[in-house]
Amino acid sequence: MKRSPNAGITLLETLVSLAVMAIIALMLAQGMGAMLRLSSRSSSGSEDVDEMAARLQLRRVVEWAADAPFPGFPVVGLHGDSHSVAVESWYPDSPFWAGAPVVVSVSVDQTGAVHAKSSGLDLQQKPFTLDQVISGSGALVVRYFGQRKGGSKREWHDEWSAEDGLPELLELASAEPTSGFPPTVIRPAKQRHKGEMSLSTLLPPALP
Repeated sequence: MKRSPNAGITLLETLVSLAVMAIIALMLAQGMGAMLRLSSRSSSGSEDVDEMAARLQLRRVVEWAADAPFPGFPVVGLHGDSHSVAVESWYPDSPFWAGAPVVVSVSVDQTGAVHAKSSGLDLQQKPFTLDQVISGSGALVVRYFGQRKGGSKREWHDEWSAEDGLPELLELASAEPTSGFPPTVIRPAKQRHKGEMSLSTLLPPALP
């Protein structure tokens, strides 16, 4: 028996349609979830790469740290405490005007992110600042190894003055083991003196 063209939709047809729509919705939801997870991982990976690049750039700047003031510019040198440090540098790949030093300060903002801010003069000799994040989180801990003026021996210090010259080593680390910010040990002015640290060189003593 043929169905009348004026007949309505049966209950079975309605249920089948709802089932098909539910399957399509489930597939779309799973696809969107996978895309969001992939996007999140991609964004996180990009931030990690940016932070690693910023840390490498910071290392390069400190390795070209100025061990003597340049005539006509204020003496900055290298100074800081256990939570921040500032370094005057003359590194060759500077994005600033080559006739002036670059001052890089490392500190923590209110959100806990560790920033490396580079200040100098642009090609028009106007003040210019670059701000790079070297760690998204983690309390910054800074230590300095060397012999300060008036000191009796070479050891680790929690603060350093520009009057003491350059320390032998500068260590940047996080107080939070799970922050993803591994300790970074840099030798100031290493490139300026064209010195290399031998693998046989004894490591400085750790804090008790």
